[in-house]
Amino acid sequence: MRATEDDIRHLRDLTRKISEAQDADSRELWDSALHRYIAQTAGNTLFLALFNIVDKVRQDPAWHHVREMARSQESRVLYTDQHDTIVAAIERRDPAGAEAAARQHLLSLHERLLAVTAGGLSHAS
Repeated sequence: MRATEDDIRHLRDLTRKISEAQDADSRELWDSALHRYIAQTAGNTLFLALFNIVDKVRQDPAWHHVREMARSQESRVLYTDQHDTIVAAIERRDPAGAEAAARQHLLSLHERLLAVTAGGLSHAS
């Protein structure tokens, strides 16, 4: 509800940068920036604090290994679509839609990471 037109443009720019990134580190950087900017725009101090923790985890070498195993072209397309859905809901001033889209995005990530860490996915998946 608090997003300005400039905020929406910036969110769209960040989603574009994620989808155009040529390497995993760049995608990770822009993905973090998108999620952090959404929390900043919403004025959500709890999520901002959580992102500091998440960003520390993203720097851990063990996370890099899991991240690489969890990435595939299919997941990249899915996450791009989910980011676009979240930003579209923010643009429509639809907090319930944005929350539902964000929740689905997090569930997708969770399921994929669980599958990888449980040995259910190979790097080629």
